[in-house]
Amino acid sequence: MGEPGAQAVKALVDRAKSGEFDIVGSELLYVEVLAEGSEELLAAGVRTWAAIDHRVAMQVREFRLRALSEERPIRNMTPDIIHMATAVVAGAEAFITSDTACKALAEYFGLPAFGRGEFPEGELFT
Repeated sequence: MGEPGAQAVKALVDRAKSGEFDIVGSELLYVEVLAEGSEELLAAGVRTWAAIDHRVAMQVREFRLRALSEERPIRNMTPDIIHMATAVVAGAEAFITSDTACKALAEYFGLPAFGRGEFPEGELFT
């Protein structure tokens, strides 16, 4: 847990374990955290590992088309867009990331997003 965001992830997982909210992650998230060595911690807090199915793929397509249609197209964000599409399909009320570019992209797509050190206190989820 030497990763800079590890303490923030632990705090988030602890809050999820207490029943404050549920964490839903795409299967891609699990693949990404394997390299960071925090898979046990994350797996302990994730309630559902969401498959990248047809509904997610169609949402990814919609987001990518929007991103590429900009005057200055947003490129090379497919993994992040997969996470966001998974959140939308799962009905997530917020998107939490430690990546500032990913947070900005989530906000661009209209998802309430929280970055490193911004994990909300109190009752965010209804």
